[in-house]
Amino acid sequence: MQYNSIRNCLGTLESIHTFFIYPKRQNALQDAINEDETLRESRLKKLKKFCKTRWVEQHESVATYLHLQPAVIRALDVISTTWKDPTTSSGAFQLLSAIKTANFQISMHILSSVHSLTLSLSRVLQSENQDLGEAIELADAAKQVLLERRENAEKDFRGIFKTVSEISAKYDIELRKPRLASKQTQRSNVQTDSVQDYFRITIYIPYIDLFLTHIQDRFLNHRKILSNFACLFPNKMKNFNEESCAQLFEPYSSILRDDSRDIWVDEVKLWRQRIAGKNVKNSLEALDVCNGDAFPNVHQMLRILAVLPVTTATNERSFSTLRRLKTYLRSTMSEDRLNGLASLNIHRDVEVDPQRVLEKFFSTPRRVNLLYNH
Repeated sequence: MQYNSIRNCLGTLESIHTFFIYPKRQNALQDAINEDETLRESRLKKLKKFCKTRWVEQHESVATYLHLQPAVIRALDVISTTWKDPTTSSGAFQLLSAIKTANFQISMHILSSVHSLTLSLSRVLQSENQDLGEAIELADAAKQVLLERRENAEKDFRGIFKTVSEISAKYDIELRKPRLASKQTQRSNVQTDSVQDYFRITIYIPYIDLFLTHIQDRFLNHRKILSNFACLFPNKMKNFNEESCAQLFEPYSSILRDDSRDIWVDEVKLWRQRIAGKNVKNSLEALDVCNGDAFPNVHQMLRILAVLPVTTATNERSFSTLRRLKTYLRSTMSEDRLNGLASLNIHRDVEVDPQRVLEKFFSTPRRVNLLYNH
């Protein structure tokens, strides 16, 4: 119930984007943009779809809408009053009515304010050379900033409410709190006389709490996994903790070359001494300086740390690169063929002998006779 305003705001934002997908309506929006001197030279000409899973695109969608909102309101007003198509004009009127509400305007600016804090984190998480340790450090920094916002909610929300008040005065939007009842089950029923306090308590603070929960669940709960890996980095664990080092060894002992706990601990001590004077920040940098022959177990553990997943960005990149392996005309294939093509694409340095391929092909029983005698 506390997040209904945010949910309804995002639903309206998605409906606005869908409404202007059609070329004729997009032309109406373009005309409204050209009539505005401040928007005429802007590079933003189209609304962006709100993505439910990617924080970067969420921020861009909200920021783009707020930038183009004057043109959106003008275009919807023209469509609702001058277009003869009843479906289009009534749809524009409904969207215009939803935009000109206090709940929508305040929710949009809250979304913009909160998501801007995590924009840097979101962009870094999309990079290829990101590891779980750095991701957790960035997430922890974002959490601390959000906690400061939470503690200073009254001061921070005052600026948001001032911006919304200026917009409301421009478009004749009435900033008022909903009717209060002795018992309310469908929305928040905060007993306060201030409109600003009502929206701060019912929307701003609950959304920050929700965002903090998402950061905790997605990133910071993995801190336990990394706490033991810190023994491999002297700059992260100044004083060597043998117990923590042994705890890291236990779950991975079966895949290490040496299954002796004492050998593992001694190897880690030598490794820490080896990189004591170097500024090694993450597992990728550590792998560059780690000699696999001298430190086989540490090298294997660093490889494990390097491939611990941070986000789904790597998987999504693999989906987009499938076009290297198959075309629109050959989209369906067996798993063996797909794995074989993927191996060829990855191991490009391996030379393939065409003669051996043909011999293997001809030795396979087939009903189709591909050898012709002239």
